[in-house]
Amino acid sequence: MNHIYRVIWNSATQSWAAVSELDSAKGKSSTRGKSASTGKSFMLKAMVFALVAALTCSASVSLFAQTVPGANTYDGNANNGTMGNGTQGGGTSGGTVINSFYGGAQANMQSQKAYGYNFTSASNPEMVGASWAEANTCGAVNGSSSCQIYWGAVYGVSKSATTGLLTPVENHAAAIYNFNTGTVSNVDTIMTGIAPGRISVKSNDVVNGSELYSNAVNTAAALGGASAVSADGKGTISAPSYALSVANAIDGTTGAATDVGKGFAKVDAALGILQASGSLVQQAAPGANITVAAATDGAAVDMTGTAGTRTVTGVTAGALNATSVDAVNGSQLYATNQQVSTNTTNIATNTTNIAGNTSAITNLTNNINSGTVGLVQQAAPGANITVASATDGAVVDMTGTAGTRTVTGLTAGNLSASSVDAVNGSQLYATNQQVSTNTTNIATNTTNIAGNTSDITNLTNNINSGTVGLVQQAAPGANITVAAATDGTLVDMTGTAGTRTVTGVTAGALNATSVDAVNGSQLFATNQQVSTNTTNIAGNTSDITNLTNNINSGTVGLVQQAAPGANITVAASTDGTVVDMTGTAGTRTVTGVTAGAVNAASVDAINGTQLFGVSQSIANVIGGGSVVNNDGTITNPTYNVGGTTVNTIGGAITNIDGRVTANTTDITNLTTNINNGSTGLVLQDPATGDITVAAALDGNVVNMSGTAGARTITGVAAGALNARSVDAVNGSQLYATNQQVSINTTNIAGNTSAISNLTNNINSGTVGLVQQAAPGANITVAAATDGTVVDMTGTAGTRTVTGVTAGALNATSVDAVNGSQLYATNQQVAANTSSINNIQSDISNISHGNVGAFQVSADRSGSAPVANGKNSAAGGANAAASGANSVAVGNDSTASGTSSTAVGSGAKATGANSVAIGAGSVASKANTVSVGSAGSERQIANVAAGVQQTDAVNVSQLTGVANAMGGGATINSAGNVVAPTYNVGGNTYNNVGDALGNLDSHLNDNFNQLSNKIDQNAQQANRGIAGAAALVMTTPYMPGRTTLNAGLASYRGESALGVGVSRWSSDGRINLNAGISEALHDQPIFRVGVGVVLGD
Repeated sequence: MNHIYRVIWNSATQSWAAVSELDSAKGKSSTRGKSASTGKSFMLKAMVFALVAALTCSASVSLFAQTVPGANTYDGNANNGTMGNGTQGGGTSGGTVINSFYGGAQANMQSQKAYGYNFTSASNPEMVGASWAEANTCGAVNGSSSCQIYWGAVYGVSKSATTGLLTPVENHAAAIYNFNTGTVSNVDTIMTGIAPGRISVKSNDVVNGSELYSNAVNTAAALGGASAVSADGKGTISAPSYALSVANAIDGTTGAATDVGKGFAKVDAALGILQASGSLVQQAAPGANITVAAATDGAAVDMTGTAGTRTVTGVTAGALNATSVDAVNGSQLYATNQQVSTNTTNIATNTTNIAGNTSAITNLTNNINSGTVGLVQQAAPGANITVASATDGAVVDMTGTAGTRTVTGLTAGNLSASSVDAVNGSQLYATNQQVSTNTTNIATNTTNIAGNTSDITNLTNNINSGTVGLVQQAAPGANITVAAATDGTLVDMTGTAGTRTVTGVTAGALNATSVDAVNGSQLFATNQQVSTNTTNIAGNTSDITNLTNNINSGTVGLVQQAAPGANITVAASTDGTVVDMTGTAGTRTVTGVTAGAVNAASVDAINGTQLFGVSQSIANVIGGGSVVNNDGTITNPTYNVGGTTVNTIGGAITNIDGRVTANTTDITNLTTNINNGSTGLVLQDPATGDITVAAALDGNVVNMSGTAGARTITGVAAGALNARSVDAVNGSQLYATNQQVSINTTNIAGNTSAISNLTNNINSGTVGLVQQAAPGANITVAAATDGTVVDMTGTAGTRTVTGVTAGALNATSVDAVNGSQLYATNQQVAANTSSINNIQSDISNISHGNVGAFQVSADRSGSAPVANGKNSAAGGANAAASGANSVAVGNDSTASGTSSTAVGSGAKATGANSVAIGAGSVASKANTVSVGSAGSERQIANVAAGVQQTDAVNVSQLTGVANAMGGGATINSAGNVVAPTYNVGGNTYNNVGDALGNLDSHLNDNFNQLSNKIDQNAQQANRGIAGAAALVMTTPYMPGRTTLNAGLASYRGESALGVGVSRWSSDGRINLNAGISEALHDQPIFRVGVGVVLGD
């Protein structure tokens, strides 16, 4: 037990001393009648007395059982034995022991030094010999200030009667006792083996060196500033040194702080300077985006420090689109590099696929060139050209933005009652000319008719006079009638000499109701016109035929094609600025539009995909959650600006403008502080030199945009490139990637050609170890290389070489022999070994399938296979290969389809190029592989994951697709796809479409709620403004009087009423005023004020 039992006053040193419980105070008598003054006592430290007490009170510590150099052995409190030249004393008695250990629970010596286990010399009562002694409270022993316990067989100390200090009298080597090991060594006087003491508020335990050292190390670590524990074993802690370069820069001081107090004082002074300062790096509120120099110009943010460029880390993945100005992090570049690698593989795969698509593309190109596809088509060169023949729509409208257009190059159409041909300008011109001629003729006829009026009148008078037979004239000038009063429907002019000419016939009326006779001149004119029309019609017929051919060939009309495969033009040679597609059923959709060029000079039509891309880019630029709707409109954004939510860019700008105006002075001060670099969210650790940006704040965006737009971040050290990296990457890294992508693109282009050539060469057999000079020629293997062995061994062992033609069997042959040849040889050897009498039996067995390379069981022997298809093969009882190039293997197997294969008992391959594998399998469809039949399906196991477009996929690949869907989608044990489950808005959905629909509905509801809230806030603000405006306070200078004011205000539809009262003191020095206003449906506003008149 390490305890201190007593504290007594040392009169010699005039100080309190901690002693053992065996010590006595001044004036206490001992059995020898001599009292020892504490002033003459050994003055021990608390640590030494604790050890003494422990040794005295604990019987388990057998200190005196140890052998001390130069001394005899003493065994505890035993009462026997002789030690050196002295006599041994009992446990309760004392005695004189010279040059030996002496011990007792109560040591009473001649000098009465009541410390227990004290030993003294008979001849020198002031000597303590062959024992231990301790310097007086770390007093001087041998001129040093040590606090140690001395041991030694002949080591003694002399005590001064005046100072109480100890002085060594024999300078023999001191010994050190180890309490843990119980050993003594001749080293310096140090206590060791001390267990760690308790360290607490109430602890009075001794602490050992390791505890003190640990405390010193922790203290040095806590101090920082390169503070450390010295290696001299004394536990000295060196003073720290705090550079505080930032603080020095702020308060204009220099030099490092060499203690904590000075460091805090310097930092405190710097912080005082920073209290009113701002920062280029700002965050409007916790969780809001962090901006860097958002209100200042400058096109670069330079991260370079004194040690060079820095890594920008903690960078969120930036947006990747055509308009993005976000920084990208290492993981994004890593993903890009990974994608480049994947693209390289995919491009190689695509090269193969593109080669396979060449034929289809060529066919499509030929179809387009030949006019067999599209709205405008031509079945064959020289055939008629059709426009939208397979679609509905009753009108082809050529109207453009500038109005109607002219259709030219039109062949003359057929002119008939049933004709639906378009007529050209020449046809219409001829018609107009004929109409013009007819108009002239009619005018002439009108004149003639007017001239003949008189004659007709006279003739009428004569006829009316009735002076002649059937032809009568009633009176002179009357009309002449012919058989006017008789019947008969024919006036026959025939005479005995035959027909007669009726002459002098006035030109009859030419109209729809006329019954007048026409004269020869009228008929001549008509015949002339008919002849002219006949000629014109013949000419028009040729023109119409030519026009029809030109329209059909695409060389005339608004829609033209210079040659098969050439571009089709619409109204290329005419003006007009609008092509109107409107039909009788309304507007039409123009589809199949190729993406047009989008540039300043482009006049191409753009398709819906391009317009959606433009709308999407606008929505991305607007931000704020703005998206493109299905009808092409863009939803309003949602911006949180200064704690207020707005849904328009104008609203956001208005809000920001108001706050910027209010903060002009603050921004000016902030700009000054930021330009000085004295504060901000960007800090530099003085110890490590690391620079942090908003390390103590949240927010997940560092926005570098300024008034001039996006900025370049320069001085960026190369970031780590791996899957977990969040470092920013610099231009050189991305440039290297782009260079590599460019190189890869070039290489891929080169590889595409090389691969195509290589593919052609491999297909043609002109490259590789296996080659064929020409179709049908011999195939060579490694003909141009050396090597004496062709090794077919694989990872699974040796392989079978099949399809080997029987080689020549002669003395000089180097041909490979096939299995059948070797089998035949073996059979021949067996036959030669056997009796000749068995040859006939063997032949019979072979013919029945009982022996040979292909055998059948005894119960099916005799049913020979049949291979009657061209280049076919059959094996097995009753096997039939009837299809050309077919193979049937297995009893009752059938391969009847062309190039079909049936393997297995009862397998049937009836489809062309089909394969049936397994007993009872049926492959009835062309180009299929069947491993079962209806009701007897089989699983195909051990299927490798497919990689090509035509490869089979296994369940693990299908499971990957299901896992990609998320929502618990998986493939169950039956091979069925288990639908996903998405929890959206508290509802459960089992498909992506419904989940997205619900999410869209929730977003719309939230938007409406937010919009209503914004409207309410705006109304509340308007009411507050109206209330403030109504709170007028007019205080006319009227000492001793009270005035009452009332005001009414309106702001944006909200009204408020205010009342104010003002009172001046009698001496006119002090004015008290108050007011209240309230807007409709709002809370009142109260105001109280006081005014004081200063001066006379």
